[in-house]
Amino acid sequence: MEVVFLKAKKPLAKEISEEGIKPYPLTKNFTSEHFDISTDQKGLNKLYKLLTDQAANGACLHKGSLKRPLKDESRAFMSERAKTTEMLVLDIDGLPYKATNNVAIGTLAEQIVLQLPEVFHNVSYIAQASASLGFKKNTVSLHLFFLLDMPVHPKTLKDFIRMVNYNSDFLAEQITLSANGQSLSYILDPSVADNSKLIYIAPPKFVGVEDPYPNNRFIKVDRGSPTLEISSTLIGVNPEKVHALGLQIKDNLRKKN
Repeated sequence: MEVVFLKAKKPLAKEISEEGIKPYPLTKNFTSEHFDISTDQKGLNKLYKLLTDQAANGACLHKGSLKRPLKDESRAFMSERAKTTEMLVLDIDGLPYKATNNVAIGTLAEQIVLQLPEVFHNVSYIAQASASLGFKKNTVSLHLFFLLDMPVHPKTLKDFIRMVNYNSDFLAEQITLSANGQSLSYILDPSVADNSKLIYIAPPKFVGVEDPYPNNRFIKVDRGSPTLEISSTLIGVNPEKVHALGLQIKDNLRKKN
């Protein structure tokens, strides 16, 4: 499986200071780096090293492949949007969590994974603390990286993530309507399945404030299997069923409002 990272002239990282959090820099041109990994324990170990090394260099992960390598140029129309993938990234953003201090990344990740469907419970994975973890009070934001036991089309992967949102109680109760009431907003973002998505992994730059996770924002959790057996769960992921369930949830939220 190919893994692609993108670099720019500036580190692709947020800046956190006493004044607040500055967003990621607006970047037009990128240079890509391409790596091959296997979908087994050796591959997961290599992915962990790649993520930590590339994060330290200010790069981001490009979800999916590119049509060709980039060299200080725009990535517009360069993503292989329909190509299958063997990596699942779960982007958990703003999950309510009451804590009195900065809880260890591994503890937070395990508490989340154990509330996901059973297929996740005995699988090795990599967890990354997002830039805002430790600064947004009473919320958790993490990236979880899993290798899959088969190639999956990004649209199918997106439906799978939607079903995880609908079928996991702790995620389902956090689904809300968008500001215009026309779509659903999720704590677990389905759009991360798109092959064009950028996954920001670089640690923030801290100015005048203390880094709550100064040592390493990545951990690798080794379980029984190095790959997620998504083949056993995709059978129940029917696009029409996923769409109908989403409409039902949307209608119920509209009635409550």
